[in-house]
Amino acid sequence: MAEIAGIDKDCLTAWSQRSTRLREWAKHNLVVVDGEPTPAQLATAQKATRPAKPESLAWETLKDQWRVTTARVRSSNVDVIATVGQRAPWATTASPGSVND
Repeated sequence: MAEIAGIDKDCLTAWSQRSTRLREWAKHNLVVVDGEPTPAQLATAQKATRPAKPESLAWETLKDQWRVTTARVRSSNVDVIATVGQRAPWATTASPGSVND
């Protein structure tokens, strides 16, 4: 998983629930050496724990679930955008020949 400047670990974890579940399943169901499952073990965990697609959920229900997750992440990272914007000069000023011209 790539890291994004200004996005903290809690935010990444909130949106990376599948990865966390795979690691937990591997630790409880496979022989894990040195505390971390191997890529092959993670592939096994992925196949064993693949969730059913939410085809039975209504579109509105899915959107509501995504809104709740987004609101939770935003509330814990309120100042991320402001911080990143302050460090990224292209976010606040346009240079000659830029898309904003």
